[in-house]
Amino acid sequence: MEPWAIEVLRAVEQQLHDAAGKASIDTEVAIDAAPTLAKEVSNFVAARVAELGDRALHSSAKKNHFLSDAGSQATLVKGQAAPVSAAPNVSAKTHEAARCQADRGYVPTHPTATLVLPVLDPLGGKVKGGPHLDAAGGQLAEALFPANQWGVPMPNITVEVAPNKILTLDEIVYGYDLLFEAMHLFSYVSWGRVPMQQDPADALAIADLLGRLQPDCFVELGTNTGGGAIFYADVMRGYREKPLVVTIDVHEPTINWDRFATKACPHCVPVTCHPTWNEPGLIKFVKGYSQEPRVIEEVERLLSERQCQRTVVMHDSDHRRATVVQDLGIYHRFVSQNSYLIVQDTKLSRMRGGRYSTLEAVNEFLESPEGRGRFVIDKTFEYMLFSHHHNGFLQRVRSSK
Repeated sequence: MEPWAIEVLRAVEQQLHDAAGKASIDTEVAIDAAPTLAKEVSNFVAARVAELGDRALHSSAKKNHFLSDAGSQATLVKGQAAPVSAAPNVSAKTHEAARCQADRGYVPTHPTATLVLPVLDPLGGKVKGGPHLDAAGGQLAEALFPANQWGVPMPNITVEVAPNKILTLDEIVYGYDLLFEAMHLFSYVSWGRVPMQQDPADALAIADLLGRLQPDCFVELGTNTGGGAIFYADVMRGYREKPLVVTIDVHEPTINWDRFATKACPHCVPVTCHPTWNEPGLIKFVKGYSQEPRVIEEVERLLSERQCQRTVVMHDSDHRRATVVQDLGIYHRFVSQNSYLIVQDTKLSRMRGGRYSTLEAVNEFLESPEGRGRFVIDKTFEYMLFSHHHNGFLQRVRSSK
């Protein structure tokens, strides 16, 4: 599809989304109506654009065929048939491009308070206590499988890992998390050979979120080595021609807080060596503390200049409770309707506690004037069951107005 046609579809989708949101901002109808209506109109526009494109291409092919025949008439031998040149088969490709464009658009996500995934194959009874699909395809009630106090979904499912040795899902998840932290496994993870300092499962879940939501702007509190920034920028370029990643840290991205990192990833290189980091207009690094007025003003300026239509904010900097609460109280304003405020490493409340009570910081924000009724916990993207960010995906369901 031509670039101008793609822009038409995006404009239609965004305008309908905004209009529906303004019309009924406090109802669930706003969440459902805008994306559904946008997709229907986008499909119609895409089909119409494809149809017009087909007509133009067929008309051009017919014209070229006529000119070719006219020019070759003088060389035809009597009784010899004129050469037939078929018009190019552009219809199927054009319609396929239109369908792909419509199918790869914004996907609405409804907040899931309780994550329930069915056990599709209990492996001869080794996995027990989880929801199973019945003959009609339905599954057991969500109320039977609440998350525990740390946000781990379906924690009481049991797994027989050896004869007479049975573990709960919570024991498996938390045990692995302790190993992940104790061995600094996050420092083995890189993207494009740049240290990423992320759990791969969580990174892919966030990439999935971006692919569905399709924000044009992303604000990251906590750059560290910059591997996360280039990863999310690369993901966003898969659906946006010119996305923007604003990333904030008090240190230059060439400094890694983990002194063990060079041993864990000796092949890693500084983010300043990566082409994504150096691409003009793609990533903006803001040096300073997240709560400095100068830093906040710079973030606001960058987002305003880019005229961001949909923005995700992710907190992955100082994980101390007091700092997290203050940061969320400041940066929630940049989160668009139905978009997300992601708080990383809520696991620290269970693992370390004390001043690193990140999960309690999330709960405090949700009860604050800035968060109450405006943001809700969405468990949708915890489908890998293991996450560093349980209860940390906060979806904006109502504006500040």
